Amino acid sequence: MHHVELKRFYLPGAIYFITSVTEGRIPLFVNEKNLIILANIIVTEKERLGFLVSGYALLPDHIHLIIKPGESANISRIMATIKALCAKAINARLNTTGKVWQHQFMDHIIRTSKDYQRHIEYIHRNPLKHGLVNDIKEYRWSSWHQYQGTPPEDIKVDVLDIKPGRMF
Repeated sequence: MHHVELKRFYLPGAIYFITSVTEGRIPLFVNEKNLIILANIIVTEKERLGFLVSGYALLPDHIHLIIKPGESANISRIMATIKALCAKAINARLNTTGKVWQHQFMDHIIRTSKDYQRHIEYIHRNPLKHGLVNDIKEYRWSSWHQYQGTPPEDIKVDVLDIKPGRMF
């Protein structure tokens, strides 16, 4: 299948809201082992590629992340790496070959503190929106718990110092 390459706009110091969807929207991440694989890869690559994650939700067929890249890797390299490692590990676990993620991912540069807050809330409400739980606190695989100061911390959230007003 032919796909159009989106030209990405990289802004040094920017914070990105990212959405990445599984191939065919297959709910690979209803499986806890797959969720653990994905979370561990994000944790490892945060260290290695030097980016910050200030919000996340890992859902059955898509993920939302709020990421601030560091000096060493832009958003495309970060996402390509996470998706490739995750696909490799899940294919190995299931003894399959094939695409795990859709080729593209969506990104939005967060420009104001209000926009930032809105995206954090959107991410945290996502499990409710998709009917996965009746109460946000029942959903393990998001950063909501850390914002409440409670475990779990599958992916340790980085606190970003967001000043009120416009960032870019």
